[in-house]
Amino acid sequence: MKLDITKIFSKNRIIALILLLICSLLSWFSLVLITNPIETNIKIDKMQWIGLGFAIFIGIIAWIYKCLTIKTHKI
Repeated sequence: MKLDITKIFSKNRIIALILLLICSLLSWFSLVLITNPIETNIKIDKMQWIGLGFAIFIGIIAWIYKCLTIKTHKI
């Protein structure tokens, strides 16, 4: 059985990845807003940038896992 990479990572799944990364970024930023003091400007420290990297990495790994396990159906 030949593995067709275009079926696994189709156009719709690439769009899903982009949306997932946007949601990860927005979730990360909302956590930054929650944890910063009210009176000061938004200041992102080194640990928060590392957290963003982890959020993006975990999002991509989860997306790849779902792409390899969820089978598409034919209409």
